[in-house]
Amino acid sequence: IDQYDRDSIINDFKNGTCKLLVATSVAARGLDVKHLILVVNYSCPNHYEDYVHRAGRTGRAGNKGFAYTFITEDQARYAGDIIKALELSGTAVPPDLEKLWSDFKDQQKAEGKIIKKSSGFSGKGFKFDETEQALANERKKLQKAALGLQDSDDEDAAV
Repeated sequence: IDQYDRDSIINDFKNGTCKLLVATSVAARGLDVKHLILVVNYSCPNHYEDYVHRAGRTGRAGNKGFAYTFITEDQARYAGDIIKALELSGTAVPPDLEKLWSDFKDQQKAEGKIIKKSSGFSGKGFKFDETEQALANERKKLQKAALGLQDSDDEDAAV
């Protein structure tokens, strides 16, 4: 589906021509539909921010809204993030969700595993070793020299 079709579908949903929108998490950010009262998360969001953005499409501008999230035992590691979001919003946490999270933590503890808190953006990224970093810095200096640019440190050294 191309961008024009996506935009058209979202506009149809916003103006009420289309009563149901099935979308990926891409629609969770930046989509503001007045009077949207229900979001169903068919697949459980895999981090706190994604859950907040998905559920946050409902109840905008002081209106009430509802978000239902399907979560399986295989997705129990995400229950803590959903519980956090519910607690911060003042929403009661369903006992089944608390039990799912508690059972998951007990299982992890029994296996000697540590439960890491998820911010949603917890990737460590690529790290250069010292040699790679030195080569990258040298390449950067050569590129700057070729463009006639200097670092402020280089300018200080020339004085």
